[in-house]
Amino acid sequence: MNPVIEKRLFRHINHDIYDKRGYIDCRHLRENLGIKIKDLAMAVGVTPRTLEKNPRSEKAQTSLRKIAYIYSILEEMIGSEEGALVWLRAPNPDYDGASPLEIISQGKVDAIMRYLDDIKKGALT
Repeated sequence: MNPVIEKRLFRHINHDIYDKRGYIDCRHLRENLGIKIKDLAMAVGVTPRTLEKNPRSEKAQTSLRKIAYIYSILEEMIGSEEGALVWLRAPNPDYDGASPLEIISQGKVDAIMRYLDDIKKGALT
């Protein structure tokens, strides 16, 4: 594949958090984000046991893909993995001092996705 095309197609993908079949690897995602299985399970809307036993279920993967999108889009917007992690963990005044990662852990993944999409579109200035 042409390297320019490949870079464009995969620019939003953090390969560290996907397995070879294209599923989100919840262990790698957890490790990259530095969160516990119980917090990731809460964000996904399943029990920790369910997430550990069946991480490829459609329910789990749907939410894990959203979290992976947030992580990847932040890396792209900020320019570094470290910056993305700092942003995710830092208190955010738009969420009454809660960190975006806390909001995600409460199962409010869509709120963070909308927030980032608004920033990308220039709505939050």
